[in-house]
Amino acid sequence: MKGQVSAEYMMLFLVSLSLLAVSAASLGAIKDSAEHALYLHSFRHSAIALSNAINEACALGEGNSRPVELSRPVDVQAEHTDDGWLIRMSGDASLVKHSLCEAESASLAEGAYYVENDGGKARFTGR
Repeated sequence: MKGQVSAEYMMLFLVSLSLLAVSAASLGAIKDSAEHALYLHSFRHSAIALSNAINEACALGEGNSRPVELSRPVDVQAEHTDDGWLIRMSGDASLVKHSLCEAESASLAEGAYYVENDGGKARFTGR
């Protein structure tokens, strides 16, 4: 009788332990997924803010500038198409936006920048 009760408790303990292990593994996967989603959101926010600053500086005319704060590194490439300029912003993700003017090619780290309209071309300087 005592052996049977011990075996039943041992079985309950093993089932509980296996459920705990599965739960811990699932929480780890959820955490990784959430961190990746946060990174993508942060990159997208930086790329859109940079695109908006480029368009504002271009729309305001030569000599104007706009500040922008980047929370993730962004590589910038400009490409001329029949419809105007496309700005490709990449890092671990990428985003393509239309632009009012050309932008210089640059690799921008995290931090604060000014986007300056220099003769119809967007240039980036640190603040």
